[in-house]
Amino acid sequence: MFATGLAAAGLTACSPKESGAQAADPSPSAPEEGAGGATRPEWGLPEFVETADETMEADIVVVGTGMAGFSAALTATEQGASVIMLEKNPGLGGGTSFAEGLFAIGSPLQEELGIPADASKMLQAEFSFQRYVVDSTLWNVVAGNSPEDVRWLMDQGVEFAELGAGGPAVEIRTQHLFLEHRGRTAIAALEKKAEELGVTIRKSARAVHLLKEGDKVVGVQVDAGKSTLNVNARAVVLATGGVGDNQDLINTYTNRNADNMYWCGGPNITGDGIMMAAEAGMGKPYRIGGPGLGVTVEPFGITSHIGAAAGMQPTNLWVNQNGLRFFNEDQVRMYTYPLNAIDSQLKTFSVFDQDMYDLYVNEGAVSAFGYYVLAGEKLTDLESQMEQALSSDNPYVFVADTLEELAGKMGVPTDAFLSTVEAYNGSVEEGVDPQFSKDPQFLKPVKTGPFYGFRVKSNLLQWLGGIHVNSNAEVIQGDGTVIPGLYAAGNDCGGFQGETYGLNIPGSCQGIALGMGRQSGRNAAAYVGK
Repeated sequence: MFATGLAAAGLTACSPKESGAQAADPSPSAPEEGAGGATRPEWGLPEFVETADETMEADIVVVGTGMAGFSAALTATEQGASVIMLEKNPGLGGGTSFAEGLFAIGSPLQEELGIPADASKMLQAEFSFQRYVVDSTLWNVVAGNSPEDVRWLMDQGVEFAELGAGGPAVEIRTQHLFLEHRGRTAIAALEKKAEELGVTIRKSARAVHLLKEGDKVVGVQVDAGKSTLNVNARAVVLATGGVGDNQDLINTYTNRNADNMYWCGGPNITGDGIMMAAEAGMGKPYRIGGPGLGVTVEPFGITSHIGAAAGMQPTNLWVNQNGLRFFNEDQVRMYTYPLNAIDSQLKTFSVFDQDMYDLYVNEGAVSAFGYYVLAGEKLTDLESQMEQALSSDNPYVFVADTLEELAGKMGVPTDAFLSTVEAYNGSVEEGVDPQFSKDPQFLKPVKTGPFYGFRVKSNLLQWLGGIHVNSNAEVIQGDGTVIPGLYAAGNDCGGFQGETYGLNIPGSCQGIALGMGRQSGRNAAAYVGK
């Protein structure tokens, strides 16, 4: 549930610009104790610096260097704007570096294969899945412009390996997989193009406050480590990748429990763009949603074999903190469903026995996990990752000779757990699951010790939302009023979906990044007269 207390921002501290620019007021009009923007612990923004050590000038400043940031910067540069890009980390790419591919429909690759270009059916399936907690005008921009945007992206030097599978509701192959199935290959091409076009990129430069003249955004204040930089501009594009690595913001502004999720995405994606937009007058964060994708064991990432074995196999048994089964485990194959199931409980444990352990290692995964772990792929790293977890006293990994001992280590009631396992094994023998109708082919017993238990969490690769935008990629206040000079793109944009990842549109985060990146770049350039 959204916290209250972020009213439309006014103006406070003077900036060093002679023109009278000021920092966006981080305090609400009637602040409560500890509730003023940058002073709130969940914000994590440093105080505004009255006199910067350095200044830079550009028509447009783009905050973030993922797909959204590069798409905005290059598009604006092509229209004649001078652009400075700011990257918080020492390296470029953000969450895009970890992405497999992006959504598009009507692209050259699809035309070559004769794939239908009608997005209506897919979008309607997505809207229905999201229970219409979605702004269709935003999706119309992304889907409608995607043929042109993908052609443009390919012209920048980005290459695709193949088209991935469609979503479960609409079997249209819309996921455009990057070379090596990793977005870092796209970022390398876009960085090269930016250098050719003369885009200035500052790394290890964290944008922390927006500068304003009256109601207009006119730049960004940057924490550059040992110094403070003011970048003066006529427009700003926020493309900071959302809020995934900030548990306080997630717990404060969503209905999700961040403790049930493990951040596997880009480093230091902590909601900076959302905080700055709120300070600049947007108001409270808007429709933050958690696109969890699959399940893993902390601190093992999305490609790990221990995560694939514990989290992504429909042949395991799942129980909650009370030792009770609560979920049809074969639904892990839907990737996003387990996010909601896990979040319905305080804790979730995945259990299998030695027979299944041996099968995963010697015969391979029963089910694939995207292109990270393929069906039939032998989980040969499972043993070493188990040793790593046990030797480091990982609090989420448990091995026991008996089920009673396993229940004790997991901290679940022994009697309830033993009853759950007995009932489940009975279903296995009968070949019918009366409780959840699990597919019989995935009913496997838990009988042969030693036994393995894992507290599993959702893979959190990205968070969508936080900044309220219109279809022009302009940041708006709650009443729809535009904040002049302020735009947002990519995962920062709220309104594309609710609190579940785009099940019917594989690659949706990157598709949104491309589409809204281009849209923000076009409109920011037009705003500054280019």
